[in-house]
Amino acid sequence: MIWPFGKKTPEKPVAQKQLPLMEFTSSQTFFEMQCQLGVTKIELGTGLVAVVVDAVKEFGVPVAVKMEDDGTQLAMVKIVSPKGGFIVPAKTAGTGDPLKVDDLVIWVPVHFDRKLSGRVAGENWGWIGVIAARIAPSIDPNLGGGFKILNAYGSRALKPAR
Repeated sequence: MIWPFGKKTPEKPVAQKQLPLMEFTSSQTFFEMQCQLGVTKIELGTGLVAVVVDAVKEFGVPVAVKMEDDGTQLAMVKIVSPKGGFIVPAKTAGTGDPLKVDDLVIWVPVHFDRKLSGRVAGENWGWIGVIAARIAPSIDPNLGGGFKILNAYGSRALKPAR
């Protein structure tokens, strides 16, 4: 009992203020920001941001994204790095919506081939990975800076980047 009027009234919980969604005007702007401020360390099984490259323009191939007979897709993707990114081929981990040039994706490294790395220019060429998801060019600070997944490819579990 609290003197002189009786019961103490319980405090109302304070509502946490929701932070606004950080939306980017383009995939390229989002990618550049991730290269500067996002996770760029490559660890097996840990997803990194990447962008689908126009392989027709860059490499002279017939299509930018090849649809395979099994429904998976093969694309050239630019992976985030402190130096502005590096390009590797990658397949989707399963079937899903068609990828387009400039789509943002989550690329998951699954193997590093030292022999392949030594044959081609660039130390990162030896990384082999899969495209696990297509994401929106936005960050939700209310979810710990998470990305909005637009399409998940396959059932491969992602280990969140730290």
